[in-house]
Amino acid sequence: MKKEAKKQEAESEPRFPSQEYVGTILNCFSCDFTKLANIHVLDEFTILTATGNLVLKIEIETKKVDWILGRDGGGIGALCVHPSKEYFAVAEKIGSQSPPNSKPHVFIYNAQKELYKTLTNGTECMYTACNFSSSGDKLATVGGHPDYMLTVWNWKEECVILRFKAWGSEVFRVTFNSNDDGFLTTSGIGHIKFWEMAKTFTGLKLQGAIGKFGKVDIQDLMGYVELPDGKVLSGSQTGALLMWEANLLKAEILMKEGAPCHKGPIEVVMLLEGEVINGVQQRVFMSAGNDGYMRYWKFTDIDMADTTDNMEWAEVECLREVLIDDQCCIRSLTSNKSHWIIQDANGKYWKSDIIPISEIISPPESEDQVTKVISTEFLNLHAGAITCVEASPNEYCCATGGVDGTLRLWSFLHKKELYHSRYSSGFSTLHWVPLEHDKSGTLLVAGFSCGLIRVIKKTKTCFVLCSVWKPHTCRVTSVSFDEKYEWAATTSEDGSIFFFRIKNIQSEWVPIGESRLSSVGRCSFWEGNNVIIGLEDGKVVSVPKPDPASIDPEITFIFECTESLLQYRQRPKPPERPSKKRDLTSEDDELGEDEEEEEDEDDFVEEVIEDKGPVPINAIFRMPESLGKTLVVAMDREEYCYTYAGVSWPQTGIEVNPEDPIFNVSHYDTVVNRVRLSPKGTYLMLGCGSGTIMLRDAAGLKKCWHLNIGHDGRNETRQSGACLPGTILGLCMSFDESILLSVSEDGSFLTYSLSGVPDAPEPPPAAPLDISNWEKPGKSIADAPAGALSIQEMKNKEDKDRAYAAAQRKKLTLSEKVKELQSEYQLIVNANSEAPPGKKITKDELELDPEITQLLHDENERRIQEVAKKWAWHTAKSDLAKAKLEATYIDCLKVDRIMLYAFESQKCVSSFRTPELTDIQKERIASVHSLIMNENQKRMNATAEAQDQKSPVSECLGEGELTGSPGDDTSNMALPMTANSIENGNDTITSLDHGSTKRSKKEEKTHVKSQLEKAEERKRQRMERKMLYNQLLEKKPSADQEDPKDVQQIQKAERNMGDKKLKTDPNYIVKETERVTAERKERQLILLEESINTLRLDFNERFIAMRDLKERLITNINRDLKKIESIDNRLKIEVKTDKHSMRDDEIPDKQRQVPPTKDMLVQYEKDCAKAKRKAEREAKAKSGFGGDLGGDDEEDDDEAPQDEVDRIAQARKASLRSHNRRESHTITAEMRINLELKTRLEKLPKSSLEIEEESVTRNQLMFEKAKLQRKIAKTITTFDDALDELRREKFKLEGDLKMADMRILLLFRELVLLREFKKKDMILSKRLDEHRNEKLEVNRKTNDCQNRLTEKKEEIKRLLDREQEILTDMLQLLTGLAPAMKDSLMRIFRKRVRRKVQKGEEESEESSSDDWTSDEEEDDQQEEEDTCPEGCDEEVYQAVLNLRTRRLDQEDVVAEFQKSMEQLKRENESLSKGERATNQKLLQVEKEIQTFQTEKQQKLNQLETSIVLKLSQVQALIDDSKIPADQTDLIIFTNGGMRDLCNRIVQLQTDKKVLNKEHNEYKRTHLQLLREKRGTEARVKEWEQKVYEVQLLKFGQRVDLESLEDVSVDRQTEELKEKLRQEEIHWEKAMRIQVQALKKFKEQQQQVISTNSQLLRELAELNQEQQRLEEHLNVSQSKILTRMAGGSRVATTADRSNLKDLVVMQQREIDTLKSEIAMLRRKGGHVYTPVVSKVVATDPNAKTG
Repeated sequence: MKKEAKKQEAESEPRFPSQEYVGTILNCFSCDFTKLANIHVLDEFTILTATGNLVLKIEIETKKVDWILGRDGGGIGALCVHPSKEYFAVAEKIGSQSPPNSKPHVFIYNAQKELYKTLTNGTECMYTACNFSSSGDKLATVGGHPDYMLTVWNWKEECVILRFKAWGSEVFRVTFNSNDDGFLTTSGIGHIKFWEMAKTFTGLKLQGAIGKFGKVDIQDLMGYVELPDGKVLSGSQTGALLMWEANLLKAEILMKEGAPCHKGPIEVVMLLEGEVINGVQQRVFMSAGNDGYMRYWKFTDIDMADTTDNMEWAEVECLREVLIDDQCCIRSLTSNKSHWIIQDANGKYWKSDIIPISEIISPPESEDQVTKVISTEFLNLHAGAITCVEASPNEYCCATGGVDGTLRLWSFLHKKELYHSRYSSGFSTLHWVPLEHDKSGTLLVAGFSCGLIRVIKKTKTCFVLCSVWKPHTCRVTSVSFDEKYEWAATTSEDGSIFFFRIKNIQSEWVPIGESRLSSVGRCSFWEGNNVIIGLEDGKVVSVPKPDPASIDPEITFIFECTESLLQYRQRPKPPERPSKKRDLTSEDDELGEDEEEEEDEDDFVEEVIEDKGPVPINAIFRMPESLGKTLVVAMDREEYCYTYAGVSWPQTGIEVNPEDPIFNVSHYDTVVNRVRLSPKGTYLMLGCGSGTIMLRDAAGLKKCWHLNIGHDGRNETRQSGACLPGTILGLCMSFDESILLSVSEDGSFLTYSLSGVPDAPEPPPAAPLDISNWEKPGKSIADAPAGALSIQEMKNKEDKDRAYAAAQRKKLTLSEKVKELQSEYQLIVNANSEAPPGKKITKDELELDPEITQLLHDENERRIQEVAKKWAWHTAKSDLAKAKLEATYIDCLKVDRIMLYAFESQKCVSSFRTPELTDIQKERIASVHSLIMNENQKRMNATAEAQDQKSPVSECLGEGELTGSPGDDTSNMALPMTANSIENGNDTITSLDHGSTKRSKKEEKTHVKSQLEKAEERKRQRMERKMLYNQLLEKKPSADQEDPKDVQQIQKAERNMGDKKLKTDPNYIVKETERVTAERKERQLILLEESINTLRLDFNERFIAMRDLKERLITNINRDLKKIESIDNRLKIEVKTDKHSMRDDEIPDKQRQVPPTKDMLVQYEKDCAKAKRKAEREAKAKSGFGGDLGGDDEEDDDEAPQDEVDRIAQARKASLRSHNRRESHTITAEMRINLELKTRLEKLPKSSLEIEEESVTRNQLMFEKAKLQRKIAKTITTFDDALDELRREKFKLEGDLKMADMRILLLFRELVLLREFKKKDMILSKRLDEHRNEKLEVNRKTNDCQNRLTEKKEEIKRLLDREQEILTDMLQLLTGLAPAMKDSLMRIFRKRVRRKVQKGEEESEESSSDDWTSDEEEDDQQEEEDTCPEGCDEEVYQAVLNLRTRRLDQEDVVAEFQKSMEQLKRENESLSKGERATNQKLLQVEKEIQTFQTEKQQKLNQLETSIVLKLSQVQALIDDSKIPADQTDLIIFTNGGMRDLCNRIVQLQTDKKVLNKEHNEYKRTHLQLLREKRGTEARVKEWEQKVYEVQLLKFGQRVDLESLEDVSVDRQTEELKEKLRQEEIHWEKAMRIQVQALKKFKEQQQQVISTNSQLLRELAELNQEQQRLEEHLNVSQSKILTRMAGGSRVATTADRSNLKDLVVMQQREIDTLKSEIAMLRRKGGHVYTPVVSKVVATDPNAKTG
């Protein structure tokens, strides 16, 4: 409570007077040239811009300025003009004049400057950008720190449409898409963002996509333009154009050879549209940047620009360029109808002619027709902050200096600039010398940011530089003069102070000395012989001027100064901490005092916390003695500007109490930056950091007036020393105190009248400017060059140069002595080498001083070790860093990125940078493959078991339920068969076996059956027909049952035709085979990663193989080139052949493996030093100060003068010539002899043989050379073709891998989503498995029950057969008896007799409720039954009783089986109910799973995926076949699917016709079957009637044929017949055996006949051969006889004997052949050899032919 009371008391007593705004802005002499998009065309003759808190309207021709003052007081944030030019929007900032907790506004003005609309609550503190839509109905604004809010307005309704945070840092620009207002773009610091007003399920929202820079460095983007198709072209800081598609960087666009489109940032990008020619819109892009160029680009080249594998950027050609000015820095531009209006960051506005677009696209052929672009400057002002302003002491003019280095002279009464001058650096201080010390009032003293002090004189037409000094190396912070202007002191940011003694203020300044302060001096003034300085550390010190006699300028200007510290408090003394003493009166009092004490302590802590001093001094000023001589100190903190007595300057070691502030001259939340007294001493002017200007009555400082804020008025939290945009950097008054002038950090320069201030003079009227009495300009002195040295640095340099020259002279002298000694020593060495062997001395003996050599060697080793020790830690650190980098980026690679270049073409290809699979990835891949193998093995085993034998459970459930494949057709086919087998038991199997037996007997032509077997066969056939009839009835389908063929066709259509419903369709059903789980998706992801890795490794293997091939080819080619070079040498042809080699990026692994050697490092160091010296010489040459006189690249910086070097070199050459003269004489004589011999041999004429030999050799060499060249060319061409093929393959593979990477991203997002559903999926799968297992168990039990039922039925059948046997025995027993006896015995046989229950058995209720009438009746009947009928044999009677007992026993067994069957039936019914319940549960779970799968599919459908389509693959099935801009309602469908759907229409029509035809056929078949059924029924009735008539004729009544057959069969007769039949079969088999033997003998006979026929054919062939030989023999004999007759007719004895022998031999052969022929002619004859034939001929028993 007490704290709140104190606060209210403090508020009721204000510390400062209320704000009273006075003054009127007379004119603005500045524009903000650094702000982006700060120039707009309002009409053809007027531009709109903003500076500070003013919106300026400037007429282009007259340069007349009109303005609108900002309403929020914080400054203008952004401007934009409506497309209709009828309105413009002003987005402002919050400032010091704004109400508390207020927010900035957007004010809409009409063209007449009238307020039209006001938009509120768009951002928190300030706006940075705004823009209208192309239609003009929307406005977009972007806020600044802290919210950066993007807001879309319906500005006419003054309401917000949408808003969203744009970015986390400053946004430079916001625009609407010119074709669609639903899309926006923003750009700023390090980003570009693309926005869409999207419709979501919660309504309309702003959705933004940040631009991905990819491989390009992240940059600040200023200029951009939207293309009609949605792409965006933007500039960049590097000078490249960037093409954006969606939110991805499509291409970086450069000029030819990779040159940037602009040198420096690109600020403006525009799309210019011209006329429509031949239906084509003429378009070009225009870009402008800081290099001053406007360049025009072809629209299609930019639109289709894309990167390739060889280049990471796209190259385009500039159509035309326009240079505005060499020094122009284009910041923004706009246009009217005829000119471009350009904002130059150097403080200028330009006007440039517009070139027609048609001329840009198609330049005229003649240069005379080309439009000459003229750029003219129509406004030139300060660029950037204006740091100082000074008014003339006797005229209505002032001078301003800015950071742009310009000094401008203004006539503020006439509102114009007179002239300006530009200097090498920016201004920091400016001082106009008063009339007392410069009667002309024309001298100005300026301090600069480079440390220079210039004395400048105002003349009639320009500024004249009178003198220039450089006392400091950093920015000059203050320049102060003593009262008589005999001394000057300057301070700088380097913490130094320099004193000058002034003899002539214009030209004679004598440097005295420089001293170092304890901190940086920020402001100063003279008081007597001392300089009072305000320091950056908050101290105020007094420094006395130095004694010139104590400082020797010839030695140094540095001296030690003495500082006297002002003892003062920077703020009033805080209250004392409250005492803890209290009176212990009561508990309540104690509690109250505790609370008050805590509140006091809190207040004290708050005050202590707020005092964070010391605070830097901004300004310090001593009031005149007439105004109290108080010291005004302005500090760099809010409300810290106090007056002090300023008298506490104690000597060293004396402690005094610090001074307390007297009066606070600041105001609420203001930081006073400048303090100054008006020329006449009437007002104390205060310039503040928030753009505020205050005036106080200098006499009492009580009255305070505030001028309306024209500068930037932001008053935000800042760091100490930082300047806000509106910080007042300079202010002054005219000499008559009628006009106030101020300049600020935001570059604004304003003049105010003091209207509203009591007794303030009115500004005089603007009379014609008279400068006739101004001094004419004289000659300026030479200005200091850029980078000039300070006074002390110049002194140090001169001393250093003198010392260097002396050292060089000493060095040269010593060098000459050393070289003389070296020459003498060399002479001694040469003399020793020429001495005889016995007089030579050793090398060790020649060594002058071995100890010195060893010492030098040891010293070198020691230095090496010291250097190694010094750099050991750095070396180890570098090695460790290298090892880490290699382990991270290289060792983990399977294959690094390697380039491979072609030999001749410019094509190249690179490998894929493939990392090694991690151990985790390998384990996952192995586990997936193991799982797949196990599943395949299980599936194969299940398939094999299903093929071998189907279990009853599988038959009941079907394969679909076991394997999980719902599309299997076998399940529907197995169900009917299973039902039939269950109901009919083994009857079906028996019938099938019997049928097969019957068919086998028919095929074997079995014997005629006996009558017994025939009867049994007929009985079996009847039963078989009955069973088949029952089966046929059971197979009769119900009315609602579907045809299995139709079901099969439907299932086939579902599998093959496909479901064309969209997955986004709510009715879409996820098939069981298409259901996805997290495990399956993870498996797909792992397999896809493995496939990608495998593809990359496969390609890399081929790539490395080709690289190895290139290495081998290079070796072979270089070997061939070496041969060619040797051939050229022999042919004396000088042809330069370049050797082929591998590039560094082709073998990066080998480059990394080779560590740099010491020689390589030394050579690298030499190359770096050489490059550095060359750069220095080039810089000297450009500067023009003798730099072109330097030596070659090999000279050092510390070389001696050139003349001395030349003299030493000449002496060295002379000494060497003297030492080597004798040896050179000897060599010259020998060489002269060889030369003469060679000359004589060359003069000898060559012979023709030598000439011919040379020609042959030359031709042979030329042929060999051409052969090698062809081989090399073929090798290179083949390799280049293979490389090109590999390159094309990589292009395709890269596309596939990119799609695979995108697929991996999609799979990963799906996996993340599926893992969220995994828990529920597992629960449903578990329930499904439980119910399926339950169904399997129920089916198993059902099958077991059915099997037991079947067994029971078979057992009952056997029991019934036994009953039938007992009945048959009874009938046989009654055979031959009288009918009455038969009836009596039959009654006895059929009577039921009560039987005693055996021990251990229980009588059932059914046995007690039999057909017995009563116990008495049973007793009577029992008595009757106990007697044997009359006339009956006792044995027959006992046999009947025995048969009855057997029958009763059999009936008991049957009854027991009936009970068990009833129990099994009840169990089967309960199992059927359980099966139905299980099926219901299973269906419910499957329904839940289907619903869950649909929900999961809907979530998966929300994931976006990318599909690569070619233009040829895209077709829109809408009007005009054009793809619409809005593609949200389009779907992607394949051409094959579309064709299938189109063909499906025709197919369905065809199927409909076929079905109609089949339906008609079925109708006709149905009618035909009905007719056949009626006919068959009629025939059945006819046969039944015939059978009935035959039985009436034969038996007289209807007779049971089965009983008749049983009675009519005679067993003995049938047995004899069977025995006879067996005998017949036996003899029939014997007959068949004999027939087979006879058949075999006939076959042998036929074979013998065939053999004899073959021999006869051979005999005929031999007869023909005999005839042919006889003919040849006759011819031979005739020839022999002819030769004998033609020769000597006298034959010798030897001839005759020979002829005789020949005739005998031939006759024998003839006889032999005849005998053989005779033998062959005889049937059955044999051919013998000649020897055998002779033996046979000699045998007397041999038969002749």
